[in-house]
Amino acid sequence: MTLSDWALRRPILPLVAIALLTILGLRAAGQMPLTHLPDLGQNRIVLRLVAEDATLAAMDRDLAQPLERALAALPQVGAISSEITATDLRVTLNLRDAGLAQDTLAAVSDRINALAPTSAIAFRIADIRARASRELALLDLAVIPGDGDLVRASRTVETTILPALREIEGLTDITLRGLRRDRLTIRPDAAALAAADLTLADLSRQITDRLGRIAPADLPSGAEPGPALLGLSPLADDGDPVTALGRLPQVTGAGHVLPLATLARIETGPASTGTGTGMDAEQDWIVRHDGASAIFLRIDVDQSADLAGVLEALDTRIARLDARLAAEGNGLQLALVNRPADRAVAALGSTRRALLEGALLVIAVIALALRARRAILLAALALPLSVLPTLFVMQALGISLNIVSLLALTLASGILVDDAIVEIENIHKHLAQGRNPRQAVAKAMRDIAGPVVATSAAILAIFAPLAGMPGEAGRYFWAFGATLCIATVISLAVSRLVIPPLAARFPDRLAPADIVPKPPGRALRAYDRLLGHVLAHRWLCLAAASAIAVLSVGAALTHPGSFIPLDPPRHLQVDLSLPPHLSPDARDRLTNRLAGDIAAVQGVSAVTTLISTDAGGLTRLSIATDGAPDTARAIRARLDAEPDARAIVLTAAGRAPLAIDLAARDLATLETGAAVLSGLLADPALAGAPRVITSAPAPELRFTPDPAVLRQLGLAQDDLALALRSLTVAPAQPLGRIDLQDGRDLAVHLDPMSPASATDPDPIGASGRDLAFTALRLPSGQTVPLAALGRFDLHLTEASLSRRDGHYLRRLSIDPADPADTRDITRLVRLAVADLARDLPGLAILPDGDTRLRADMMADLRGAMGNMLLLLVAVLFLLFRAAGQVVVILISLLFSLCGGMLVLIATGLPISLPVMIGMLLLFGIVAKNGILLIDRAQRLHEQGAAMDMALRAAALDRARPILMTSAAMIAGMVPAALPGLDGAAFRQPLALTVIAGVAVSTFLSLLLVPALSLSAHRLGTRLGAIAATLGKGRAPAAATD
Repeated sequence: MTLSDWALRRPILPLVAIALLTILGLRAAGQMPLTHLPDLGQNRIVLRLVAEDATLAAMDRDLAQPLERALAALPQVGAISSEITATDLRVTLNLRDAGLAQDTLAAVSDRINALAPTSAIAFRIADIRARASRELALLDLAVIPGDGDLVRASRTVETTILPALREIEGLTDITLRGLRRDRLTIRPDAAALAAADLTLADLSRQITDRLGRIAPADLPSGAEPGPALLGLSPLADDGDPVTALGRLPQVTGAGHVLPLATLARIETGPASTGTGTGMDAEQDWIVRHDGASAIFLRIDVDQSADLAGVLEALDTRIARLDARLAAEGNGLQLALVNRPADRAVAALGSTRRALLEGALLVIAVIALALRARRAILLAALALPLSVLPTLFVMQALGISLNIVSLLALTLASGILVDDAIVEIENIHKHLAQGRNPRQAVAKAMRDIAGPVVATSAAILAIFAPLAGMPGEAGRYFWAFGATLCIATVISLAVSRLVIPPLAARFPDRLAPADIVPKPPGRALRAYDRLLGHVLAHRWLCLAAASAIAVLSVGAALTHPGSFIPLDPPRHLQVDLSLPPHLSPDARDRLTNRLAGDIAAVQGVSAVTTLISTDAGGLTRLSIATDGAPDTARAIRARLDAEPDARAIVLTAAGRAPLAIDLAARDLATLETGAAVLSGLLADPALAGAPRVITSAPAPELRFTPDPAVLRQLGLAQDDLALALRSLTVAPAQPLGRIDLQDGRDLAVHLDPMSPASATDPDPIGASGRDLAFTALRLPSGQTVPLAALGRFDLHLTEASLSRRDGHYLRRLSIDPADPADTRDITRLVRLAVADLARDLPGLAILPDGDTRLRADMMADLRGAMGNMLLLLVAVLFLLFRAAGQVVVILISLLFSLCGGMLVLIATGLPISLPVMIGMLLLFGIVAKNGILLIDRAQRLHEQGAAMDMALRAAALDRARPILMTSAAMIAGMVPAALPGLDGAAFRQPLALTVIAGVAVSTFLSLLLVPALSLSAHRLGTRLGAIAATLGKGRAPAAATD
């Protein structure tokens, strides 16, 4: 007794079970989080190491490289990327398994701690954590002080705004740019130092030794403290830290003690007025919103959080903060810069609508095809009875409702009713033969049991291995494949256990005329004649099928690809490359002027600028637009018109349209290759006229001592290096901090250089002149000017280094004038690098970003497809018991590739992740069609029909359900294929691939699968006859022996 027979005899249990699962599914639908993309997990570890006293070369040689070697030995660590500066090392580790992130994090910490005792550089861990490779920015916010006081605004952000935002559940990181804090700056007086017989090195060392980090109450109060008062004593009553620091005792060369105020001017950093950078205050970024000084906040959301719910909670909290700040009258304004989450929420809404509209269209197709009221209701009922239990199982497995899983349900809407359509069609056929409802249902279920189960098993065989793929792409395939596998199993259960008892209990009443067998209609007769010609000339048709397969595979291998297509951004992000010698003030002025020009463009509502104060640091424009193409073109024109800046408009993912990572094992090879490539791409005659940004060397003063002079003066190299280090304290590196009584602290900085004149055209030269006459103390106690010990030279050097997997990297960010030229530029660069590699061994291009992710996806996909084919072969062999028919189904899978590639070539869409998902789904649909045809033909052949006649009869018998299910699949995908809606960039390639693939593959399957099957059958028959003949020939020989 089969399960269907059991369900017919005891219908209550399966009906109650599916009803219970449906109710639980309804409950799950209201509880499941609505996320943008699948949860990738914590598939990266980011860490930051800080060394206070190191050079760029030392950080690379003594810290970055040993650390990379130590971490590369960890089994869960994949790619290792490093960003190196003179004081900072930032490392990103790509993990092979996000589920082991915390264990790997502990192992990484252990490796770093084990490296510390043997490292030539003293360092500390500033940050180490696991995070996701793709995080969604919820919104960007600007805090604008009405009076331009960024110091006070920074305190409000840290004490009021940040704590309020961090209370919202679902937020991850809040990135801050442009914070400022007061600081004390010590500006030495060269004449006073000379009179006191002190050098800058002496002064820096004494301040560091006596200050450290102390409270103002512990600063000395006496103006002329003696040697016994070098310790710390109470602060005067005024409590002014400037006055207090001015009393810090300094010992002169003659042994006298003077207060610091007699040797230097001490200033407290003023708040910005909005017209300059105010570099006397600690700041790593200069931020402006529509020209006003501001603090920038980027708020990221957890991947697994309900996007709409978190956004609503954030809007409520920001409204309350705005009201509170207005009530306090501190003049702070919260301005919205960008809301990326709005488009994500809109994309999810559009995908949900596409799911519902597709389901309605599927039901409409069923109604047109069946034209029987109760049969239509049964087929339509299969949809909610399959989808809602699927949601319950998804919730149990932790799968969220996101664009990928919603698309899987959209695709499944056609598959879910597939089995029901086939079975209801078969039931109607038996009812039309005059059987009573129960007999008709039982006979129909037995006849169709094998192919229905096999078609579902084929879909499971295709998507189950994909659901277990590793890496970032694997998380997308998991969300899609697991959803589709769950829906397929539940759909099979509904079609075998629920539909049969309902069809037997509520059959359609057929009129007497419907019971009389009817001849095939005109369309079926035409199809039968065409199929007869195909079978008669099957070798010609097989040659055509081979040509289709070869062309499809060739097109797939040469067609351009991408990873995840994104909708064109309405909010433009622009990276600027400015001359490296410009000071932060000059960069601010230039960028602010350019932002003003862009703000005047019609369609631009706001412009926010972010400028890193580091040499060669990032300069970015964030431009709010109306999304119109004319607005984007006008902005590009303004950017191209600026002679002192090169601009690249970023994609919606925040990346350059084309990024080339040039790599080499040594820096000399890399610099040579990068210079040649940059010159090649800068050629005005190059097609596409691309805009190119790469890291540019910054000017640097180098001092080369004269060894003979050092020997003559008895000055060791190490002593000179120590003295020079005191003169070149980075402005952002404090000598110490003073804790204030109100809980704040002040950083104390030494500015060893006289400030260059604002009109000085050569600020580097000004600094060099100051250094040249700076006095250094010799071991004899005398002082000499630094220029007497050697010479100064101006060099161009890199401010930072990038490494990945043992290679040095130089990124070329490219923005072609026409996106269609991207492929040609990529080919040109690859040919140029291949040519350069002959003279520069080791020079290569390393894939990065979406290119690397797509390469990883294709590599993982090859392994998964091997498992998929093994499972599919096993399913097909269990059904057919004939290797030839299994090969026929496998060859027919290429028919799906033909339709999918036709639409990609016609539309110019690349082969991306959604396209790959659509192609794999087509494999299942084509396999289903082939199974239905060949299974029916084999049954007729076993009953005595010739194979060619059996195939023609099977094709006529199965053509209607095959066409119905294909039409249902196409109809279900039409809403997802519509352009212009949010999220269409992801949905449309998948939908178009499925629509074209189903249409073309159904046509080819109905014609070519019978021809392939007949050829396989006759070949198998001949091989069997030959084997039998050989067996008879061996038998007498064995008897003779």
